[in-house]
Amino acid sequence: MTPIVVRSKADMLTALDATPAGQPVFAVPAEALGTLGGPTWAAIDRQVREERPDRNFRLVVDAEASPGEAMAALEAGCAAVRFTGPKSVADKLADIASAKGAMLMHDPDGVFFPTQGRSESSNN
Repeated sequence: MTPIVVRSKADMLTALDATPAGQPVFAVPAEALGTLGGPTWAAIDRQVREERPDRNFRLVVDAEASPGEAMAALEAGCAAVRFTGPKSVADKLADIASAKGAMLMHDPDGVFFPTQGRSESSNN
């Protein structure tokens, strides 16, 4: 499944509406968490789920290699967080995520979704 880059709640709703029913949507914010922050993306996730309860999607926020950003996102209620830092830290964050009913995606090599074309290109 190819990630769909989103910048706002409106983008999320548009992506879901443009995707055939039953097809899962994997949404990725255009910027890492530092731009809007975990609380904003957690709120967007909740609002979109309320407005489109029949849609299957996962919003994965990007903490990059920052354990602090990952923790803040988990504390804010983000359901899925991408982390590119060391495995030892990722393992601890995954335990915390699991206890909160969330998921940590450890992605040290950019396999789940590469950063190319996201925050780097939006600054050019």
